Amino acid sequence: MQNRKVVLMPAGSAKVGYVFKKAQVDSECTKCPLYAFCGGDLSDKKNYKVIKVRDSTKKCPQTGEDLRAVEISEEPITLILDKKGIMKGITVKYKQISCENKFDKYYYYCHETGLNEGDKITIEDVLIGDLEINGRRYALVKAVLKN
Repeated sequence: MQNRKVVLMPAGSAKVGYVFKKAQVDSECTKCPLYAFCGGDLSDKKNYKVIKVRDSTKKCPQTGEDLRAVEISEEPITLILDKKGIMKGITVKYKQISCENKFDKYYYYCHETGLNEGDKITIEDVLIGDLEINGRRYALVKAVLKN
């Protein structure tokens, strides 16, 4: 597990176990004194998980929304990779695969990764070592983005 970090998030989402990606923010948010505490320095390519909700609260100066302080850690990304040579612990360059069928149960793991071609990732776990999509063989894995 990665280092913990404390950020502010909407009170309604501040629940232990909640997994999220950095949200797109309004340009006004970047000028706010709380921006860094609201996860301004989080990567938009990584998943994060709430591991502890703190008692401290603030009001968002932009929206008036209640914010809660939470401890988060980086959470692995679940995605599909070409299965050739895939094993736990190795680092590879991400290459998006082609899943055209939006109704395929694995479509999300092909397209909604947040990663770019060539990003270096380390495989933390192989969930399914052999699955077929469009007549080719792939693996469903959990991985973390290398900095």
